[in-house]
Amino acid sequence: MILLKKNSKILSLCFLGFFAGFLIIDNLIERPNTSIDHSIENYQYFFNRGAVSKDSLRLGWSHIEDWGVWSDANEAIIHLPIKKTPIKEISFDFMMQVFNGGNSPQNIEVYVHNHHAVTWSYPVKRNLHLKQLNFKLPKPLTSNQLKITFKISKPISPKDLHMSSDARKLGIGLNRISFMTKGLAPNRIVQ
Repeated sequence: MILLKKNSKILSLCFLGFFAGFLIIDNLIERPNTSIDHSIENYQYFFNRGAVSKDSLRLGWSHIEDWGVWSDANEAIIHLPIKKTPIKEISFDFMMQVFNGGNSPQNIEVYVHNHHAVTWSYPVKRNLHLKQLNFKLPKPLTSNQLKITFKISKPISPKDLHMSSDARKLGIGLNRISFMTKGLAPNRIVQ
């Protein structure tokens, strides 16, 4: 009888040790977060002659050139088609250039769906370069159009600077916009 009690205690201790080990290992296993949809969408739009849909360029843009397109106003707006998915985060790559009169900085404010994302300041003219922006929307975007607005502080024409007869009020020049969107799972959509 004493031997049976002793063996029963040993078996109980073995079982508890095995169960505790299982719990430790189970907690070490990395499981996906089911509240986030890990699907990522990539988009790329070019704005040079022959590669752009004129429908994307809304307000404030000049004519399309071989390299891309210049803004021709204080405000320039683009609407880019995207898949209709709830989007919370966007990572942008802008291949762009900035025209500046040189006397004071050219400030470019960027808005994503009417939400201020960033202000870039350029003390001098900047040739074609890559500018990156990561942006979290305050409310998930559920539209099938991504609206990007550029507000240019001091657009100026090459004519005003006695550089050429070009009278367009230049500010930002776009060659390409690439971006990656990260969405939310359908059960996490906030209306």
